[in-house]
Amino acid sequence: MEENTHRWMDTLEPGSHLACIYESEEEWRALIGAYVKTGLERNERTVYIANDRDPAHLFNVLRREGVDVEAARASGRLRTLAADETYTLGNRFDSR
Repeated sequence: MEENTHRWMDTLEPGSHLACIYESEEEWRALIGAYVKTGLERNERTVYIANDRDPAHLFNVLRREGVDVEAARASGRLRTLAADETYTLGNRFDSR
C-alpha cells in the first residue's frame, strides 16, 4: 500500500469516517485497504460499506497485506454492510 496514504491515516481518530473518490483499482486498494488495515492494527472496530465492490474483494486485499481477516471478523473488529443496509436504505440517500 502507498506509504503516504498510510501516513495520513495514522492521524485519524476513532469515530472518523472516510469517503473515497477513486479512479482505478489501484487507488481503491491503496485507500480502502490502508484505511481498514490501519483501523485493525490499532485494534479498532472497522466497518466497510460495500457499494461497488464485494466485501470478498476487500478481504483478499487485506490478506495479501498480512491481515488475518477471519480473526478480525470473528472478533467483531471487521464488519461489512451493504450500501442498501445503510445510507441508501429504501433506495434513497439519507445522510443522517
